[in-house]
Amino acid sequence: MILISTVSLEGYEARESEEAALLCASAEAGDAVAQYNLGVMYVNGQGVPQDNEQAVQWFRAAAEQGLADPQDQLGLMYIHGRGVAQNYTEAFTVAEKAELWDRWKRAGVLKSTGRAFGEPSSSVYHQLTPHGGDRNPSRED
Repeated sequence: MILISTVSLEGYEARESEEAALLCASAEAGDAVAQYNLGVMYVNGQGVPQDNEQAVQWFRAAAEQGLADPQDQLGLMYIHGRGVAQNYTEAFTVAEKAELWDRWKRAGVLKSTGRAFGEPSSSVYHQLTPHGGDRNPSRED
């Protein structure tokens, strides 16, 4: 019975490797969806060796083409320091940074603002403090 499971697993791994090879060709040709999916495969080690740095490169390539999911994944990689140095500022998109600042100016608290983004309040704090953070009583630009 163990032998059957091993054979089945090897077949599954072979299919994943074939899928990764096809995705790689499409990703290198500029297909943003393929770039994102290849990044996911690198994060999970599916069909390719697990490699967070490669995942970041593919997520970035797809994110630069405007896809939301790879932007989110790239942000998470920065928040958790996976494949890149941990950097809360890089973790947020330009639109998210603008919304963070707007929420903060409207007297939002860090915890609820972070929750709105599905992020810890510490990541919001690191984003806002270079601009005055919650120490600015007037909350103006």
